[in-house]
Amino acid sequence: MIKRAIIFAAGVGRRLKLNHQHKSLLNINGEILIEKIITNLLVAKVNEIIVITGYRHQDFLYLVDKYVQVKLVHNAQYENGSSAYAGYLVKDYLQDNTIIISGDMVMGRNFFMNLTAKPIMCAVKRVTKKIDWVYNIGNNNNIIGYEKSNNMHKLLLGEWSLLDERWAKAIREQLQIKFAKNEISQYQMVDILIASALKNKIVIAPYILSEDDQWDIDTPEDLEISVAKTIKIS
Repeated sequence: MIKRAIIFAAGVGRRLKLNHQHKSLLNINGEILIEKIITNLLVAKVNEIIVITGYRHQDFLYLVDKYVQVKLVHNAQYENGSSAYAGYLVKDYLQDNTIIISGDMVMGRNFFMNLTAKPIMCAVKRVTKKIDWVYNIGNNNNIIGYEKSNNMHKLLLGEWSLLDERWAKAIREQLQIKFAKNEISQYQMVDILIASALKNKIVIAPYILSEDDQWDIDTPEDLEISVAKTIKIS
């Protein structure tokens, strides 16, 4: 069972070119993206939810009043674009059975219900040859890196990861090291997740979902596809 969730919602989302709106607060066919994530977590009995805000922080304040389980952590340095720095701000929350999630994830179903306490990173099956971020998989079927590719045999990076106690400790240590060296702004959380696992010989398995289970919105074209897709799923 997941004990705690950390939702990353600090970024600007410049590629989507929204006018004065945060991507995580998009209304897709009557559902606010981040609220869909929160309600699905609550259904899965996750009772501690930390939302990292940055860009348009004030627009997220209502969440605390609407959901007693939600706490906001403000990332004042969101302009640097480093999710690793955001991760450093909440490092003390990174513990056993903690799930970390991108706040602009679109959910086709509630897959939080069936997750067990083991280190996993979400992965998505490819359906197009568009160049995108994909995982590199090792001989033990563990995630060892990522790259941009149009290889249809590789899995796309997903939007969440589930930590066990050992991996969470390794991540906290890695974040602390990068911060102490004044290097934290050079990294994204995916870099920290994979590097900490490799350094400590922790096997991270890909948790494979279909394109209709979970996806993200990066461009105006993705938004149009997402609207059509959610109508189809519902």
